[in-house]
Amino acid sequence: MTTSPPYRGPLPRCAGWVDWIDADPPPFWGCGECGSVWHEERDFQTRISRIVARHPYRADSYKRIEGKWLPAGPDVESVDHEERIGKEP
Repeated sequence: MTTSPPYRGPLPRCAGWVDWIDADPPPFWGCGECGSVWHEERDFQTRISRIVARHPYRADSYKRIEGKWLPAGPDVESVDHEERIGKEP
């Protein structure tokens, strides 16, 4: 499973990118910026839902299709998106 563009990290103050890592078993979703890992897609999807509920501007990073969050890509985010993430509590 490969995603392009990558997902924006769904944790507070993390502006990193999350990719599906399947080079070594078991595969997982991993963020290179903060080091967070999700082994189950439902857990990863839940984290996205939580960050969007807590910080609605974060919805710019994702698109919801058939009940599932997908990456929207950096070209649709506001110019100050990463700056806003850095100011999150």
